[in-house]
Amino acid sequence: MPFITVKALDGKTTEQKRELVRRITDAVSEVFEVEKDVIFIFFEDLKRENYGKKGDLFPYVEGPGAVKEPEGEDEGGK
Repeated sequence: MPFITVKALDGKTTEQKRELVRRITDAVSEVFEVEKDVIFIFFEDLKRENYGKKGDLFPYVEGPGAVKEPEGEDEGGK
């Protein structure tokens, strides 16, 4: 019985998760040669403020959706 855990940043839609479950189930069934009804898939939605990348919490990492530091503060609050 395969148990698969998918960890992803929160914000994925139910439709996206359903499509991923379908694709993972198809692949695991084919590769492991098991029936689809014995495959379990779990989602762990990670809150962005509980995830770090590039030495900072994810919401503060450069890129789309990044939180801007208040004026006059250096990196890391130094």
